[in-house]
Amino acid sequence: MAFGGISLVVLAGILALGTAFVILMLSKSMKGAANTPHPSELSSEGRAAIRPLRQAVEAYEAALKANSHSEASKILGNQTRETVRQTLREASKMVAERDILSNMVKRLEGNGQDATVPKQALAKIDRHFGEAADAIDALTIKITAAALEADSPMPETESELPDLVARLQNVSKSFDEVNQTIEAANHP
Repeated sequence: MAFGGISLVVLAGILALGTAFVILMLSKSMKGAANTPHPSELSSEGRAAIRPLRQAVEAYEAALKANSHSEASKILGNQTRETVRQTLREASKMVAERDILSNMVKRLEGNGQDATVPKQALAKIDRHFGEAADAIDALTIKITAAALEADSPMPETESELPDLVARLQNVSKSFDEVNQTIEAANHP
């Protein structure tokens, strides 16, 4: 009986730790989602800047859904889905910073001051949005093309997949670098 009591205590302890872990992970997940601005919180200029990327992600998700029967879609989707979503989340956060920079440019130019640095940062952000949209569009094309090949193995796309994923991850890292640059400029 004592052995059964100890087992029950150990089991209860494991259950408590597991529950605490799940709660911690959910709170981190919700915190990350809360930091992403809703499109209604962004300026029309900011929404226009991110629209091609948002449309690329929607097309990617639609391609995965439309080709869910395809083995290629399953493989590519499993490998890239979270990276694509994370890229959109990071870009959404960056749009809020982009709006701040855009307002700064207008204010500086209105005061007759040099706005070169914030203009360069805006151009860099916009370039990264374009690169991310292009990378996601390339993934969408690969998924669709592979599905059209009647679920045959992906001879060409398989070797290009790591390059596409790396490209997408580099764009996501670039968003972080731009954000750090902006933060450094805002807090001298």
